[in-house]
Amino acid sequence: MEGSFSLLEHVQVGGIKQWLLMRGLRKDLPVLLFVHGGPGGAQIGFARHFQGILEQHFIVVNWDQRGAGLSYSKDIPSGSMRINQFVSDLLEVTNYLRQRFLQKKIYLIGHSFGTVLSVLALQQRPDLFYAYYSVSQVVNIQQGEQISYDFILAEAGQTRNQKAVHQLKEIGSPPWSMSDSRVHQKWLDQFGGGLTHTGNFILSIFRHILFGSEYKFTDIYRFIKGQYFSIKMMEQEMKDIDLMKQVPRLEVPVTFCTGRFDQTTPFKLSQAYFSKLEAPQKHWYWFEHSAHSPLFEETEIFSRVVISSAVQHPEASNK
Repeated sequence: MEGSFSLLEHVQVGGIKQWLLMRGLRKDLPVLLFVHGGPGGAQIGFARHFQGILEQHFIVVNWDQRGAGLSYSKDIPSGSMRINQFVSDLLEVTNYLRQRFLQKKIYLIGHSFGTVLSVLALQQRPDLFYAYYSVSQVVNIQQGEQISYDFILAEAGQTRNQKAVHQLKEIGSPPWSMSDSRVHQKWLDQFGGGLTHTGNFILSIFRHILFGSEYKFTDIYRFIKGQYFSIKMMEQEMKDIDLMKQVPRLEVPVTFCTGRFDQTTPFKLSQAYFSKLEAPQKHWYWFEHSAHSPLFEETEIFSRVVISSAVQHPEASNK
């Protein structure tokens, strides 16, 4: 479309090269930054296929975080793979975008692990953001894994899936090793509470990555390597997350977008956090056909939710 733009570029963030994909209809639109999940769940290689509606109303920015996707490098210091560094990176990216597009504030979307980084950044610098959209909010990793495990073990029993029952009882309750986590994830996807409710999203991602222009062939290796690297480096610190205690209040409007079938970040915990979280405005939206990824499973509805709530901030269009 005439006037639209797509920019893929790297910037120095936190002392290392990190990549941004910025797309929109015009360069004077408000900025919307996506903070992807994982750790290591980079989005630049596929996310634009799900964001066309948003690009008509925002400059949509996808950021491959430190150690993920295009921003993965074997030279990244392992000691820098810490949540506080990621939060610092997020704030640095935010300020870069504000300056680049002459914006007073931006909009923020966090998905899964990205919700942890987002609320911690919002807690530190609420003045940089118009509003926060939480997709599949993480609250407490250890509690969430136990709820998720209990759910799939019960489902396996009810459906008389003896193979699932055997494998799940073999790994037992969390905490798990990485190999145990893969067993848990396999059955979580099988019973509809995983990354998507239908379980076919991974193939879609790889088709977009393989045939897209954002990642070269060698970048696919970085995409995969970055996931393993990020999870390994941050696995232990993730277990200490408890946002109910860490972030009881936010100073910006918040919108929670939650899949009805999400057992990856169990919706019961997200509901509990939402009910206790203090904020100037709070909105909750159920996505009735989604599990962990309503932004990819029910793209049009998700986009309309973001657009409709963003119009409550008319100063954004005036920068």
